[in-house]
Amino acid sequence: MTVMSPILFLALFFTGVAGLWWLSRQIVREANSDRTARPLSEGGLEFAADQRAFLAMYIFLGVFAVIGVGGTISALISHASLLFPLVCLGFTLLLLRVLPGTIVLSAEGLEQRFWLAKVTRIGWSQVREIAVRHEKGLVTIRSKSGTKIQHTRQLPDRTRLLAELEARCPDKMPRPVEIHSETRTVMVPPPPPPPSAPTA
Repeated sequence: MTVMSPILFLALFFTGVAGLWWLSRQIVREANSDRTARPLSEGGLEFAADQRAFLAMYIFLGVFAVIGVGGTISALISHASLLFPLVCLGFTLLLLRVLPGTIVLSAEGLEQRFWLAKVTRIGWSQVREIAVRHEKGLVTIRSKSGTKIQHTRQLPDRTRLLAELEARCPDKMPRPVEIHSETRTVMVPPPPPPPSAPTA
């Protein structure tokens, strides 16, 4: 049986650590400033992390899932400790919440879709307050019932989101609304009028 040399082991170990660190940076990286919200066929807008972040998340999850599942099977066969593989599996589940949920804006309101959580919805009439923290690239929308939707720096087109919120919920926006270091101007069309009642 060939034994791996310590130098080769250390080289592989540090390469793996560096690779995981690089993947983690891709997952939490700020959205490119030139990315805009994606128009949907039904007239809404989608604010989602870019494909590089999703791909990095898939690889990151795959590594820890393989370690966790493989380590669990190996521990059960050899009667070794399950602590390390279970920590890897728990970390895998935790990572599923790292990537911010995709926000979808429609005529009815906002919703945020996560990997391992139910969809969060806030109707326009239910918006209680909107907080904007420019230094953290964070926009938080809270409903009257306490529901929260957050647009983080990993999601694109904060300018368009703020313009939509200003058009639909002007009385809930902080004053004054300033969009620092962003020069793009967005014209938001007014929401469509409610359908008229059918005539007899």
